Amino acid sequence: MVDKEAAQQAGAMWNRVVGPYYTRETVMRDLRISAERLDELVAMGDILQVSFRGKTFLPAFQFAPDGALLPGLSPLLAILNPNSDPDVDWDVTLWLCTRMAVFGGGTAANLLMAGRIAAVLAEARATSTAGEQVAPGSLPGRDQSGRQTMN
Repeated sequence: MVDKEAAQQAGAMWNRVVGPYYTRETVMRDLRISAERLDELVAMGDILQVSFRGKTFLPAFQFAPDGALLPGLSPLLAILNPNSDPDVDWDVTLWLCTRMAVFGGGTAANLLMAGRIAAVLAEARATSTAGEQVAPGSLPGRDQSGRQTMN
C-alpha cells in the first residue's frame, strides 16, 4: 500500500506544476453539459482528462474563466497522443504546463489560450518522435538551442 504521506506529497507536487483539477461533475455543471456531451468532448480531444486510482480529473488550465475550452488541444493530442493512450495523457498534461525556453519561458497551455496554436503545434511535432506516439513517461522537450531534452 502506498504511504499516505508520500501520496499527499506527490499530489501536492502535481498541483504545483499542473495546477488544480476539476471533477467531471464540476465541469458538467460549469459548462452546463451532460455526461454524454463531456464524453464526446473528451473523445474528440477538445477536453483532456486524466485518471488516477480509478478517479477521473480534468486539469483546470484547459478552461478559460469564461468557460471557453483550450484552443488547439485536439490537434495537439493528435500529434502527441495519436493512439489516445490514457497513460500518455499525463505526459501531455505535464508538457502543456512545463515552462519551456522555446516558448519564451512560458507554457504551451498559456500560448494556446493566447491563440498561438501554430507555434505550439510546431513544437509538438518537433517534440514527438517522427510522428509516432510517445511512450508513457518519456515525453521530451527542447532546450534553448533546440536540442531535445527530457523534462
